[in-house]
Parts: sequence; C-alpha cells; structure tokens
Amino acid sequence: MACTFHDDNMCVNFANERESGNRYLRNLPRELNALKEILERAEEYGLCELEILSNTTLELLVAALRKPRYRGRIAIFHYSGHATSLELLLEQA
Repeated sequence: MACTFHDDNMCVNFANERESGNRYLRNLPRELNALKEILERAEEYGLCELEILSNTTLELLVAALRKPRYRGRIAIFHYSGHATSLELLLEQA
C-alpha cells in the first residue's frame, strides 16, 4: 500500500468488537500500529496525507469523508474489521 502522488489521501479505518469474545480481532491493534508506522513515513516525505480512524463508527467515517480537504482526493480506502459481502461492520456510537 503506497501513495504515489502528492495530492493523494489515504483513509485507514479499524473497527473491532469491544469485548474479547469469539468476534474480537486480537491482531487488529498490531495491524494498526504497523500500518501507522509505515504510512506516517510516507506522509513525512510528502507523498500523501493520512487519516487514521480507530474504533470507526459511521458518524466518524462520514465526518472524515466529508472534510473539504479530502473531497475527490481519497486515493486509498483501507478497512480492517468485520464485514460481509455487502457491508462494513462498524462500531456502534
């Protein structure tokens, strides 16, 4: 995953079950930290702007996507969490 143009933006999202049960994705925090470390370097080099949303709710996601500075400029949207073939399962507000 990489940005190749200065005007690109990445929206990286993570949603997980709150409780450590069968649906809790225990490696999600590790994935978040690894991606954050790599992508922040790309941002430091001016390759992209990065928006990371952890514990993503629908409200947080919509607010991030509606920011004027991102309008028409999100090149990569990454989601980690539970999903079906039709929907992303975000956290509840």
